[in-house]
Amino acid sequence: MLRIGWIGALAAATLVAAATEASASRPVRRTIVGCVVETTFFSEDGYVIRVHDRANAPVDLQRWRGRRLEIKGWLSPGDRFNLDGAPRVLGPCKPVR
Repeated sequence: MLRIGWIGALAAATLVAAATEASASRPVRRTIVGCVVETTFFSEDGYVIRVHDRANAPVDLQRWRGRRLEIKGWLSPGDRFNLDGAPRVLGPCKPVR
């Protein structure tokens, strides 16, 4: 009887851990401000953000090169970002110190 209780507790803990992991991997709504260097978007926190459109196609950031942008959309694990609309240009990139 004790063995069944231990196995049941282990199974319950596994289910709870799996449910927590699944919800943690869902996209979250975010607004990110950053700068386009060459064709890469860097958040102000220093992360490289891979920007995609609503159809999951990579966005060509070339036209915003050297610009500080605000982007709104959904951030997924791995810093993948799906845009909800067009980026808003905030001006030129801030100088690096």
